[in-house]
Amino acid sequence: MIALEQTSRLQLFSTFDLASQVTIEDPKLLYSVHGLSESVPLEEAKNIAYLSLLLDAFQHYYSEKYNGNFEKMQADLVTSSTFLNNFLAVKENQERLPTLKSIYYGQFDHQFIQAIEGIIEHEKRKEH
Repeated sequence: MIALEQTSRLQLFSTFDLASQVTIEDPKLLYSVHGLSESVPLEEAKNIAYLSLLLDAFQHYYSEKYNGNFEKMQADLVTSSTFLNNFLAVKENQERLPTLKSIYYGQFDHQFIQAIEGIIEHEKRKEH
């Protein structure tokens, strides 16, 4: 049963990855499918789609590496500098997170998003 669940989850994530790539190619899908406000400029919609693709990739990777323990991931990442830390330190990406949360992430991703928010807070404190 566990193997079937893992296979199903991998298929689901593969579909999400494909959908993210399509959305980067046509960011207008964020308006029509995901409900992004049309007041958000198209270039920013593309940035949101790209950031989502990156975060999804990190979510897959760190879920495997830490066996789904995103608290451990956060604890480790605030002690080092990684590509994830670097782009979460970018103010514009920090400002995009609420939009990403509202259109992409649900309760299933809650622990990952909490870890991302914790890393962002750590990066903000480093700036001061």
